[in-house]
Amino acid sequence: MAHGPLLKMILTLIFLFQSFDRDFAIEDHLGRHFKAVDVFARSIESLKKECSNCLKENNLKVSDDEIDWVLSVPSIWDESAKQFMRTAAAQVLISI
Repeated sequence: MAHGPLLKMILTLIFLFQSFDRDFAIEDHLGRHFKAVDVFARSIESLKKECSNCLKENNLKVSDDEIDWVLSVPSIWDESAKQFMRTAAAQVLISI
């Protein structure tokens, strides 16, 4: 699974910004604009699916409600950035 361009964009956002709001938009390599919260939500969703697939491939039967998800953020982020990540996680039904 190639995450290169998306991961680079997310890491750039993390280092450049310490405060986010729900309307913050980002531009992809083709010049299209997307809500950053949606991009982060899809990234979190992709990681969640990857984890679930890994469990299935190893014949481990674990239901979603048995998993406690932990999403950490840099300590220098303010409360708006932390809430931004909670909002993104909630879009893919991960409680943090």
